This record gives sequence, C-alpha cells and structure tokens, in this order.
Amino acid sequence: MCHTSAFDFFGGAPKRIVPDNLKSGIIKADLYDPKFNQGYEELAHHYGIIIDPARSGKPRDKARVERVIPYIRDSFWSGRDFTSLEEINKRAIEWCLKVAGVREHGTTHQQPLTLFRLAEEKQLKPLPAVPFEIATWHQAKVARDCHIQVNGTLYSVPYRYVGKTVDVKLGTRIVEVYLDYELVKTHLRGAKGQRVTDWNDYPPEKAASFSARLTGTDKEPASSAHQPGKL
Repeated sequence: MCHTSAFDFFGGAPKRIVPDNLKSGIIKADLYDPKFNQGYEELAHHYGIIIDPARSGKPRDKARVERVIPYIRDSFWSGRDFTSLEEINKRAIEWCLKVAGVREHGTTHQQPLTLFRLAEEKQLKPLPAVPFEIATWHQAKVARDCHIQVNGTLYSVPYRYVGKTVDVKLGTRIVEVYLDYELVKTHLRGAKGQRVTDWNDYPPEKAASFSARLTGTDKEPASSAHQPGKL
C-alpha cells in the first residue's frame, strides 16, 4: 500500500526500486539471486519495475533515504494529533506539497518539488490503466474434510487434493488456490470464522448426500459421517 500510494502521489512509477531487506518484501537477501515475497514480486510485475534490494551489511546503500526520517518526525509528526488514518494521509499530502516540497534541501539547495517537476517527473513510467490489487500469499494443507484454513476462514478445495499443501492468494475480494502454479480453486473471500464451501468439491456420493439432506429428500437420521466437513 505504501508503494501504490507513493506511485499515485508522484503520478508514475520508477524504473528501479532499492528497498531494505524487510521480510514483507525480501524473503532472502542475496546479491545475485534474492528471493522476493510473492505479493511484492507481483507488484513489481504490475508496474514493470525492477526490485534491486540494498546489499546486506552495506548501510551506505540506504543511508540517504533514512536520514530524512528525523526531519519527517520533527516537522510532520511533532505536536500533531490525528483521529484516523485517512486524516494522516490527507495531512501528509498537504505537508509534502506545502512544507517539505518547497523547503531548501540541505544537499541540492533546491526545492525538492521544483527539482522533481523539472528533472525527475519525466523519467517516471506511466501508471498501468488497471489498479494493482494487493494480495497476500499463504500456504495451507488440504484437510480430510476438503477444506483449507487461511486467516481464520475455511475454504473448500476439490477432494482429490486432500493431503496436499497448496499456495493461496488472498485478495481483497477473491481467493485463489494453486498447486504447482496451476489454479485449482477460486472463492469469493469469506469473513473470519466463516466456512466457504462448494459441495461439488466433495466426492460425488458425499455431495449427493449433503444435497439430499439440504433439500429434505433424505429422511434418514443424520450421522456424523454425513455431516458437512466429515468424510
């Protein structure tokens, strides 16, 4: 969200970003073959940018970026009270444009906003027409009841994958389940504590039994073997 908000503010995306090796972005730091968080890598593909992590143990790779933090703390945060995240974001944009952007920078001795518009803005890549959907990736094992648990919600998966460990892409609206990069199931995202079940994910004889009980056509006493979630 920080990246997408920044790109929206600047009106474009850079060709290359140099992040610190925070676990939410960089799973394994390596000079030649770093391993990225899958959601972070998707963001880079969406915007067409290169992720070039700061070298481990090389503080000079990011020192200039972190030096601005005391200025932000003292100029923006100090003495201010906010009631919501929305208010913080609104005030931060105003501060960037009316305070930080028009000050004389200690190194360049120019206004950052003026320098950005003259030299840097034209170097940015245009933003994609379709907004980036933020998603997180998880791993889950398909239980005997044909369900996986992700962030406190249960989702059904076709019975032939019972016992398999799958990758789950958790979006804001859609949940996608993959096995070996193949999409095997899609659900609308459920609320925490909810059980999201597609009866067609069960073996045919079990699905028919559940359907009969739901419609009232099966009058036999219910047993634990025919309860949803128990095969």
